[in-house]
Amino acid sequence: MMKNITGTFLLTLLTLSSFGLAYYQLTERTIESDYSLKFSTRSTDGTFSGLDGAVIFSPADLENAKIDVKLDAATIETGSKKKNEHVNSPDWLDTKKYPEIRFTSTKFQKQGDAFIVDGSMMLHGVTKTVQVPFNYSE
Repeated sequence: MMKNITGTFLLTLLTLSSFGLAYYQLTERTIESDYSLKFSTRSTDGTFSGLDGAVIFSPADLENAKIDVKLDAATIETGSKKKNEHVNSPDWLDTKKYPEIRFTSTKFQKQGDAFIVDGSMMLHGVTKTVQVPFNYSE
């Protein structure tokens, strides 16, 4: 589950840089981060709307690139009230106990025509180091 959320979440954020902005302040009105969750044998798509943070990215200046964003985990929207309740429950995100999902980048690198961002992802009270490949185009 974390890989799907992480990859899509970060790719969505980095897409903002394609507007030619070196610095972009994110708010919940700015973007909805798409995700895909797998329930047993079926998956469901939806959005998070409680996004806050900043993205600083220029392919010419990876040394100073940075992502620091957080999601209000309870803003998850699956299109189904029952699924929303289940995903917010202790079985999944346990949003009452762990209300925030956060990603903070530590390093950007170019790999061929693509990029890789390393960082810390905190989800469900656990922080893990993740590495996410992404493409960038202007």
